[in-house]
Amino acid sequence: MRPALLASFLLAPGLVFGAARRVAAHDAPYEEIAELTEELAQRPHDVALLLERAEIWLQERNPERAADDLSLARTLDPDADIERSSLLWADMWMQRGRPAEAEAELDRAVDRGSLAALARRAEVRETMERWTAALADYDAVLARRVTVEMALGRGRVLERLGRADEAAAGYARDAARLGGAVPVRLARVATLRGLGRFDDALQEVQRVMDRSPVKTRWLLLRGDLLEAAGRADLARAARELALGDAERMLRRRRSLAARLHYARALLANGRRTEARDQLVRVQSASPALASQAAALLGVLGGDQ
Repeated sequence: MRPALLASFLLAPGLVFGAARRVAAHDAPYEEIAELTEELAQRPHDVALLLERAEIWLQERNPERAADDLSLARTLDPDADIERSSLLWADMWMQRGRPAEAEAELDRAVDRGSLAALARRAEVRETMERWTAALADYDAVLARRVTVEMALGRGRVLERLGRADEAAAGYARDAARLGGAVPVRLARVATLRGLGRFDDALQEVQRVMDRSPVKTRWLLLRGDLLEAAGRADLARAARELALGDAERMLRRRRSLAARLHYARALLANGRRTEARDQLVRVQSASPALASQAAALLGVLGGDQ
């Protein structure tokens, strides 16, 4: 399955898959598979166990082994846990690069009222570049439940259909319904920028910044927008403010995350040597932030 997309649906009241075992973060997945295999030796007709093992195979990007378990489960009981089964089948087909089969599989659960399957079908249709059909699914999901993923998906599809103004309006509406979700607001900023609506984009950034205790990121984004709008002096002022904010944060926290913010602000202000020094420190000390530091070093031409 795709945890980032489906968790908000599958863990919601009334949409939970069931009592399937979840693999703990510290467990090796093959140990879990071995345990399930032992249980299946005792209960070979247990469809729930087969679906559970198929899910882990998919997490391990092994669609062939997942397909074996899914096929056996459906042979044993074609109507068992249709929502979960269809979602797993769809992910198996997507991992095999066959979205048409994934869509057909999801139709089965959508016809039975599955919101999770409808959300997944929207994404599958988007990957197939079936923009109008994907939009219909995104709209149908959002009419029942608003999530960040669905709001972003709808906006992407509208932009591909050449309806960027509608996308921007939809982002504003859905961000409000989600309590000001930052990813949706940022998507709106990007869309407004593409439309040349710089004042609207700057207002959106200001709304986010007003609610954020750390201003560096938003001041840098403000600077980028002002630069794109041809307001170089104001852009430079915003970047200088961002550097001051980053310096204050680093003095307070001395964390690697604060150091990464500081490096970004240094880079935006043209202080490349100092930025490189900070990024090297972050890259060597924090596996979690190393990829971000490496990307910025790439901009500088530094070794990754």
